[in-house]
Amino acid sequence: MKNIFIIVLLVLTFTNNIGYARDVISITAKNLSSEYDANEIAGDKKYKGKRLLIKGVVDEVSKDIMGDVYVSLVGMNEMQVVQCYFEDGDKLDELSKGDVVLIEGECDGFLMVNVIIKNSKLIRN
Repeated sequence: MKNIFIIVLLVLTFTNNIGYARDVISITAKNLSSEYDANEIAGDKKYKGKRLLIKGVVDEVSKDIMGDVYVSLVGMNEMQVVQCYFEDGDKLDELSKGDVVLIEGECDGFLMVNVIIKNSKLIRN
């Protein structure tokens, strides 16, 4: 009976990991910014509403005019960034400009010149 339980547990764990990997798109901040700059409609079709795992270089850690905390990642040039919004600022005080980070969040599309990521989580810094 113990062996069956362990096998079922391993199968569930394995299938959950496969599902997770399939649901999250890995991309760099520069590539994401570049794809949106080339064609916003294609960018929305490919990324909007989807979970992304974004690797990038911190450009800024701040709050917007509404007090929402965000981390900007360097985009394809100095005018365009990937702006990742967080529910709270936990662990963001440890970040500095130039740090390489891994952030997971939901793509909300292109606003002005920035790609917007909502519900972000700092995975690694």
